[in-house]
Amino acid sequence: MRGQRIWVRHGNLVPMSMAQQPFSHESEEQKLSAGEVRLTTGDLGTEVKWHVYSPCIASLFKTIEWVATARGPIILRFFAIGWFEEVFPDAASSIARIEQVLARGDRHFTGRVFIKETPMDSAVTPDVLRAAYAGQKVPPDYAVDCTYDENSQLFRVDRVGAKSAIGRVWGTFTSSHPCQSAGPYGDPVNATYDAVLRSGKPRYDHVLAALRLPDNALHWVPYQRVVYPRQNSKGGRGVEVVSQIARVDIQVL
Repeated sequence: MRGQRIWVRHGNLVPMSMAQQPFSHESEEQKLSAGEVRLTTGDLGTEVKWHVYSPCIASLFKTIEWVATARGPIILRFFAIGWFEEVFPDAASSIARIEQVLARGDRHFTGRVFIKETPMDSAVTPDVLRAAYAGQKVPPDYAVDCTYDENSQLFRVDRVGAKSAIGRVWGTFTSSHPCQSAGPYGDPVNATYDAVLRSGKPRYDHVLAALRLPDNALHWVPYQRVVYPRQNSKGGRGVEVVSQIARVDIQVL
């Protein structure tokens, strides 16, 4: 976000002449890691950015005072393993969320992927996911095709649709970070796909995953998906995944 930039250090607003100095990305990360909070405000709203596990408590209390009169909407960007991004329409709701994150700042994550099988809600479920779950034909651009490899007992990504959650952010390369079949992201994903193959029924999930974006930064990415079993042209077993980046009913902090 572009606009007037202010830093909060040790619970105090930094004088404007100092706060307006241009900082490199590395310098800004050092300041955030040291417990400073970055405030940006302009015609489009306000942004508050900080590291949750840094010594930033005094600066966040000062930030809460400052945000009380800030222009909305207010974007909160805070780092805990990965970057969270949340948007609030006004100061009151954003302050309540800052206070909530402050109270939970000693929490440590047990994983980097959180999956919740949940009933569909027409208010938050994208139309393409409801169609996929109902068995309607979904355009291939929205889907990711995965084949089960009997030797490795893992799922291999064969094709990424350009309008899928992966395709929109990482492109259609099957070698991108979310397409990897092992590790902290791949293992729970494989377990879900395996469960769908065994049941033979589609499944609807909310997912929150810490993923490395193309800029190499870790971000918490919320998305919804429908996974259903399929057979490829050669008779191999696999799943098709239709996913969209959307609000999820998962809150880990």
